[in-house]
Amino acid sequence: MKKQRFPSLYSFPTEVLMNGPSLILYGDHGCSISGVIKILSYKPDEVMLATSHGPLKLFGKELHICEAGRENFIISGKIHSLFSGEQ
Repeated sequence: MKKQRFPSLYSFPTEVLMNGPSLILYGDHGCSISGVIKILSYKPDEVMLATSHGPLKLFGKELHICEAGRENFIISGKIHSLFSGEQ
């Protein structure tokens, strides 16, 4: 009998498997970020975080760090844009 190959039901993004940062957006009103090393800067309209893959910048209005765990952050506020890596 010939072996059949089935697609993986549990495929994970490469970033998760490689211990890289991951970002979950909640519409435009907040996000959850894992893989954060430290806060580089924090203002109500800009948050810059250091991750294992470089800086992550969030731009918006009334941004607030609601939760800051060991590597996990939750940010609320109106998010306009975000950039990852050096610029």
